[in-house]
Amino acid sequence: MVYNSSQGIVPGKLNVHLVPHTHDDVGWMKTVDQYYVGSNNSIQAFFQRWWRDQSEAVQSTVKQLVNSGQLEFMNKWRNFLPSSLISSYSDRLGWANITRTNHIMWTMGTDFKYQYAQTWFRNMDKLIHYVNQDGRVNVFYSTPTLYTDAKYEADESWPLKINDFFPYAIRPNAYFTGYFTSRPALKGYVRMLSGYYLAARQLEFFSRSIAGRSTDTLADALAIAQHHDAVSGTERQHVADDYAKRLSIGYKEAEESVAASLACMVESASTVGCGNPRTKFQQAKKFPHSELDLTLGKKLVIVVYNALGWKRVDVVRLPVVSENVTVHDSSGKEIESQILPVANVSIAIRNYYARAYLGVSPRATPKYWLAFTASVPPLGFSTYVVSNSNGTDAAATLVRQLTSMSTNENETIEVGTGNLKLFYSGNEGKLTQFVNNRSLVNASVEQSFRYYSGKDGSGDSQASGAYIFRPNVTYPVNSEGQTPLTVFRGPLFDEVHQRFDSWIYQITRVYKEKEHAELEFTVGPIPIDDGIGKEILTQITTTMKSNKTFYTDSNGRDFLERIRDYRADWDLEVNEPVAGNYYPINLGVYMKDDITEMSILVDRSVGGSSIVDGQLELMLHRRLLHDDSGGLVFQLNETVCVLNACMGLTIQGKYYLRIDPLGEGAKWRRSFGQEIYSPFLLAFTEQDGSKWTDFEVSTFSGVDPLYSLPDNVAIITLQELEDGDALLRLAHLYEVGEDADLSNIASVELEKLFSIRKISKVSEMSLSANQEREAMEKKRLVWKVEGSHDERPTSPRGGPVDPLKLVVELAPMEIRTFVLAPSYYQHSVASTGGRQCLVFMSPDSCRLVTALVAASSTQVYWTTTTSMAFFRLCLLILAALALRAESKYVLYNTSQSVVHGKLNVHLVPHTHDDVGWKKTIDQYYVGSNNFIQEACVQNILDSLIPALLADKNRKFIYVEQANITRTNHIMWTMGKDFGYQYAQTWFRNMDKLIHYDGRVNALYSTPSFYTDAKFAAKESWPLKTNDFFPYADNANAYWTGYFTSRSALKRYVRLLSGYYLAARQLEFFRGRGIAGPSTDTLADALAVAQHHDAVSGTEQQHVADDYVERLSTGYKEAEEIVAASLACMLQSKSKSGCGSPMIKIQQANKNQKMGLYPTLAGCFAFSLILVSLTTFRLIIETRIYLISSLSRMELSLVAVYMTSICPLLNISYCPPTEVDLSLGKKLVVVVYNSLGWKRVDVIKIPVINENVTVRDSSGKEIKSQLLPVINASIAIRNYYAVAYEGKSSHVTPKYWLAFTASVLPLGFSTYVVSWTKRAAATLVTPTSYKFGSKNHSMEIGSGNLKLVYSGNEGKLAQYINRKSSIKASVEQSYSYYAGHDGSENSEIGGTFQVGPIPIDDGVGKEIITQIKTTMKSNRTFYTDSNGRDFLERIRDYRADWDLEVNQPVAGNYYPVNLGIYMKDNSTELSILVDRSVGGSSIVDGQLELMLHRRLLQDDNRGVEEALNETVCVLDECSGLTIQGKYYVRIDPLGEGAKWRRSFGQEIYSPFLLAFTEQDGDEQINFQVPSFSGMEPFYKLPDNIALITIQELKDGKVLLRLAHLYEVAEDKDLSSMASVELKKLFHKRKINKVTEMSLSANQEREHMEKKRLVWGVEGSNDEEPNRLRGGPVDSITLVVELAPMEIRTFIVDLSSSGTVIAASD
Repeated sequence: MVYNSSQGIVPGKLNVHLVPHTHDDVGWMKTVDQYYVGSNNSIQAFFQRWWRDQSEAVQSTVKQLVNSGQLEFMNKWRNFLPSSLISSYSDRLGWANITRTNHIMWTMGTDFKYQYAQTWFRNMDKLIHYVNQDGRVNVFYSTPTLYTDAKYEADESWPLKINDFFPYAIRPNAYFTGYFTSRPALKGYVRMLSGYYLAARQLEFFSRSIAGRSTDTLADALAIAQHHDAVSGTERQHVADDYAKRLSIGYKEAEESVAASLACMVESASTVGCGNPRTKFQQAKKFPHSELDLTLGKKLVIVVYNALGWKRVDVVRLPVVSENVTVHDSSGKEIESQILPVANVSIAIRNYYARAYLGVSPRATPKYWLAFTASVPPLGFSTYVVSNSNGTDAAATLVRQLTSMSTNENETIEVGTGNLKLFYSGNEGKLTQFVNNRSLVNASVEQSFRYYSGKDGSGDSQASGAYIFRPNVTYPVNSEGQTPLTVFRGPLFDEVHQRFDSWIYQITRVYKEKEHAELEFTVGPIPIDDGIGKEILTQITTTMKSNKTFYTDSNGRDFLERIRDYRADWDLEVNEPVAGNYYPINLGVYMKDDITEMSILVDRSVGGSSIVDGQLELMLHRRLLHDDSGGLVFQLNETVCVLNACMGLTIQGKYYLRIDPLGEGAKWRRSFGQEIYSPFLLAFTEQDGSKWTDFEVSTFSGVDPLYSLPDNVAIITLQELEDGDALLRLAHLYEVGEDADLSNIASVELEKLFSIRKISKVSEMSLSANQEREAMEKKRLVWKVEGSHDERPTSPRGGPVDPLKLVVELAPMEIRTFVLAPSYYQHSVASTGGRQCLVFMSPDSCRLVTALVAASSTQVYWTTTTSMAFFRLCLLILAALALRAESKYVLYNTSQSVVHGKLNVHLVPHTHDDVGWKKTIDQYYVGSNNFIQEACVQNILDSLIPALLADKNRKFIYVEQANITRTNHIMWTMGKDFGYQYAQTWFRNMDKLIHYDGRVNALYSTPSFYTDAKFAAKESWPLKTNDFFPYADNANAYWTGYFTSRSALKRYVRLLSGYYLAARQLEFFRGRGIAGPSTDTLADALAVAQHHDAVSGTEQQHVADDYVERLSTGYKEAEEIVAASLACMLQSKSKSGCGSPMIKIQQANKNQKMGLYPTLAGCFAFSLILVSLTTFRLIIETRIYLISSLSRMELSLVAVYMTSICPLLNISYCPPTEVDLSLGKKLVVVVYNSLGWKRVDVIKIPVINENVTVRDSSGKEIKSQLLPVINASIAIRNYYAVAYEGKSSHVTPKYWLAFTASVLPLGFSTYVVSWTKRAAATLVTPTSYKFGSKNHSMEIGSGNLKLVYSGNEGKLAQYINRKSSIKASVEQSYSYYAGHDGSENSEIGGTFQVGPIPIDDGVGKEIITQIKTTMKSNRTFYTDSNGRDFLERIRDYRADWDLEVNQPVAGNYYPVNLGIYMKDNSTELSILVDRSVGGSSIVDGQLELMLHRRLLQDDNRGVEEALNETVCVLDECSGLTIQGKYYVRIDPLGEGAKWRRSFGQEIYSPFLLAFTEQDGDEQINFQVPSFSGMEPFYKLPDNIALITIQELKDGKVLLRLAHLYEVAEDKDLSSMASVELKKLFHKRKINKVTEMSLSANQEREHMEKKRLVWGVEGSNDEEPNRLRGGPVDSITLVVELAPMEIRTFIVDLSSSGTVIAASD
């Protein structure tokens, strides 16, 4: 059907904008790669990756979708789009769903949806089509852009929100404020590499295009790390490792680019660039360059790069091995420097992690930190040389050391030699005072460490975790209050070292030329021995009166006011006083009073707050032991493992503290904030000789020598684009009113900023640079704002750029983006002969010099890491580099075929898609309920076809695979259950597999190609004639339970299979071409039910219910065609059919006067099969039939199948037969026989009248009898009538009416039941026996068959058949196996009662019946194979291998579909069943069948559900009760096959019954009361069954005939049989008979030509020939069938009309 989805906006209606979308996490519970390829099973980073793999045609199609507005990219997409799609990125809005106006938005999607896009759109098409057809609202496809435009067009005034939404909570105790600090190591690493990336891109710009690596990979890694589950720390550990690996790979490539750029710049003064620098740089792989032994004459050259736009003077620190060193600048001038000892904690960390992640211990350990002051011009570098002093030059000053232990308790320790002084108490070692001599600030300050104990979720299930911060109690780290300190004093700065605990160490630095304190902390491993997770914080406490107010930055830009326990937008109810007041801190936090303001800046994103007035706190680290139910299902417990010993993660970081007079803090926060973000970039090389530097260009600046950026402006992007243009972003650092001097318009002179390049053109762009600003401004929507004169307040902005002056103005907080077109390049570098090796520090070099766990030394060199998490994958970097995404569309050669002499690997792409298992067939097809199982067959098909069309060499098959390994051909089955939902991904990976290597030959193949290759090898093969039962996947896991699982469903399928056979025959006789319902739906339902997880009973309960519903639906339709066919056949003798029958067939209803109701004799299940009894009991009915042709015993368990339509004979519920015949009505019963021979059998129906009689269609009275309906049946009937019919039956039948029906082959007979005043049907009166006498016995049966019961126990004791002279001792009993719960082995046997199976004892049970005899069966018995041949089974033995018996019962169970038998030298005992069950002979002379199972544990085979079938009525549930039959017969040896085969057909194809009422005295008013589709006096041979007769759509007939016997199974009937088609198709002319393959998909003649005749081992190398019937003579039309042969034909008849004639 085509749905109309073309609707647009309709004025005056409620317009519902459906916005299809997906949100694809770029890493969360899986890595970005795992999400992309669907392994372990984002479109942002993913789109770029997907784009690279597409052809130009696909890329062109995507561009068209974007240009038409069908596809939009939003938010962070800009970081990942290919350049050709940048213009398609939408900057106008993010998600915004405001419900004012008559427009609302429905966001149709969630995380990772549209894997099955066609399914989503198909359902939305329907929604749009039918809702708009209704007309009350208007629904249409939309986008956020269209939705926003519609809101704007409404001309509404809107409220203006200027603050943010922090802190966010989903419940009163669940604040998402923990992630502000989660994974602080990764946060620090991302921050550090972001600044490094800025510097690297600048150097790339200055050196222009040098061949080699670039910064692009780092750009991609940083973009991915900005994902909200990345830097936030809310991903799983392996995903965090993956982020770190990507960043590391990106860094290594960028490092090469930086090294090459600097080499070019120091070597050459060329105005056109240096090309490829001659100096060959090497990476520092063995040890860091700064740890050189300078006493050997080497000199260390350091290049210091400044990425800021103003000159910078700062202290550089680096580790050295000698204290006798001196520092000179590039002119040879000595620079003041100082030496400090490396702390023991740093050395321990360095050595531990070097061994852990590099696999080696450092060969040298640096003892000292060398510190000196570097002065570097803006956007430039300076060069310094470190050498051994040799005693001739003044060496670096070795600092003096002072410990608090040597001071008086009352003494105050002063630290700092410049304006800033810190004071510590001598008795406790605590910070007490902050003094700035310049600003005259003198403030009391105390700094301490504390931790919150994280809630474990007990009580309300809400724990503290990766997302959620939920503290319990706060504790001080050092409860004793004393913190010994050590002070190191030097000419550049002082250091204070303090150990607060064994796992917390802090160094505080006070620089001579700076007015802030630098606090470097080392925290970890956080102890959890007490079982408590901890969240570590530092607190700075002052006496300031902050009045509950503090300020935190918003993404490093404007600072927002925060008021404790208050929100401006709503009245706040405080549930979590700490977590509910935490905010993210990216740049810093500050508070103020009337005099001063205290600021703290951070080196990474953390969480912080002011919980107490005058106090600020930062959360530094977290280690938690419980998941917080935020979706991650993971504990935030970061560890590091070395040599199988794991400990908690240690992190190192810094924060910076300063106190200023009120109003003066902003200058420091803004300027020094830039220095934190962009520290010096250091590069090193060695040098010989006396010359200070060998570089032509030892100092460089990209800016005019007399120019620098204004103090309130920063460069945030300087990047050369692919076309040679430059991308420039400038940002104003201050807010309006933030600073008295700097919160004003600033100007940047571009000509001076780019003194080395002449600018030919400046184009201002949007922020994301995807469009010119002028064009963007024209599209900008100016919204009306409530309370502001209906106009949006405007922010100040800089004016346009004059093309002559090239001056950029920036207003406070403004960011402006430009593309600059330079005309030529003026970079100055010079070559020095290539003797030097300039090396930028790598992750496995200088970073290990310092504390490898943190980013404390970011001012020293860029590769100091922020955490140990980063190093986890260091050894994998080179391998990972080889996996970089390719930059162009790659074609792989997949055209290979079989290569002789090589190992040929046949790759067979395939999927096995369960037609119901854990989900229903519909759920699997459309992909719903994916929380149960991620599977969508529709998506497999949708994605498979394009993938196959993309490469003609690809192949695919739906199959479950097996593999034989002889010859040089092996098969790799490339697939799994529900694979190929992402077909292109599967095939792309196989394309690569086929394309590469060459040592073996890999090729796309199918089982057919593979089989042909095996056959061509002319090998001899072993011949297997038995099956693989019973199968086990481990010693105690035999897959033999499913033989009986869901016994009710198995019976329902068996019944409907027989019913379907009869219905198709009647459809044929009537003529399929007549309009109306058909049997097709039932055919489909039965086909689905043949799936191995369906009839086997290994599906989940809701799937079993779905199978039943499908079968019921199919039955209802088939019932209509059966009723219509019979009505037609009863009314007309026409050869061309009856057209539309005059009788209007209706569904069964007890109030209907006329109708035909088909059913099956005996029990028949329809839509509802899950039923139960109110009591737990077993009722056995044993029937002995008096018909001479039937000598059998039938055992029936009273249990229930339900149906919503008539009749439910199994529970004596059949409204059409329950009419009150005393009122003059007559009940007409039509009995149809689908077998090929005449059949005589007993029919039972419930009636309410006692005085009834039965007559055949001629009016002759038929012998009948009445049996009382037992109370148990009445109780079941009434209970389930209420349960499933929804009402109580107003009448209850009292009797079963039984009579014998005689029906011709493929025909029907008609009988009439009427009321009579005289006694007619014999009323059977029960006889009660009281057992107890040992000598008394009871004999049942008045025909040939007699059963004898013992008088003392009431047990079956003897089976006697007078006709066959059989007299055998027989005992029948019931027992149960106690289901194993997975703990220990145990078997319990005993008597049982059935229905519902009791489980009050907590034990699952498996119910069996046992038939015991005195036969000597010698461990041998026989079970059928799918109802055909019987296979010999020998207990505890397998013919193919030596069997070790682990499960003596389960290991000897086999499937029983038709029957089971055993024999000795004189007799054979046979049991036939009405459904598939499991059975065995565990003891000689005994057969057992498992009838029912109820188990309480899942068996760990994938279903994930216990087999505990229940039925719920009025909210009360009980176990499922089942009803069924089995049939027992004992014959002389060799004579049992006749009964097994013939009666087996009667079980499979019981009589089909139909009912109608009649008025008047007429016997029957049908024209054709009796019918046979075959020639009179003809029947099929006793050894032949008709298994298919079906009219096809073209009018031809599909016919299947089957020989029922095996070779030598019966002395008379295991012979060739013949079927005369002319007599079978009576009164039909046969034009042509074509024999087909079994499945009728090809002619047999063609199939035989393709048949492979295999060589068989030990059989003259040829496959044994089977006896087969000959070809069909076109004149005689006689079909021959050999034993076990099935033959299939297409019969072309001359007339497709109905042939109906009365039978004599």
